[in-house]
Amino acid sequence: MSSSLDVIKNSTIFVIEPSTGKVLAEHGENEFYMPHGMTIDSKGNLWVTDVGRHQVIKLCGKTFKPVLILGEKLIPGDDEAHFCQPTDVAVSADGQYVFIADGYCNARIMQFDSNGTFIEQFGNPPETMPAKNGEFFIPHSIALIEDLNLLCVADRENQRIQCFSAGLSQGHRQSSPTGMFITKAENIGRIYAIREKRHYLVGITGSSEDSESIEPQVFVMDMDTGKAETYAKVRDLFTVTKIAF
Repeated sequence: MSSSLDVIKNSTIFVIEPSTGKVLAEHGENEFYMPHGMTIDSKGNLWVTDVGRHQVIKLCGKTFKPVLILGEKLIPGDDEAHFCQPTDVAVSADGQYVFIADGYCNARIMQFDSNGTFIEQFGNPPETMPAKNGEFFIPHSIALIEDLNLLCVADRENQRIQCFSAGLSQGHRQSSPTGMFITKAENIGRIYAIREKRHYLVGITGSSEDSESIEPQVFVMDMDTGKAETYAKVRDLFTVTKIAF
């Protein structure tokens, strides 16, 4: 894929006024090949996955210039120093834990420290179907719920969300190891994106394998009770929609 792609000359990151939708600033021209996921950490830095470059880029939230680049540009791989079409990033509030979903090829979750040093990884592609716990068929999005010590993974083609121990340290003690399976929500349709707020895990799902006929819906799971509901249809998959929650 990456060898045939050209860098996108136009802006790829837009700063938008939330109440009006007015574009306040544009960035990212001549930087990305196929930007896929974006996460803003507690310090305002942006983490962008580029499935065309096979890299994860950390941008300063003030200058929008790269301050850390993980992976080798345009070179896919499955070792500790390479990605193959990474999809999403989750960062702890103190910035010490960086989780990366890697992604379309490698079916794994990788953990790094704040300097980009590899720590560990977990996950595998399915050996047989139905997939077992801890197996991924495109881990497409991830969400870190720190106070519950959970890392949840949108396992897109398995049509489920899996949640694992994040392995976050509590003082000098680790409550459970990174990657230990905890819980899941199954048969929810292809799950494209997840984020968490106040222990509610919110996701966008679609039921069809045909991208032209996807009917995206909002999926909400209460992480305290385990109850889950599909609440509403999103008007258009290819527009930006604000949902109050």
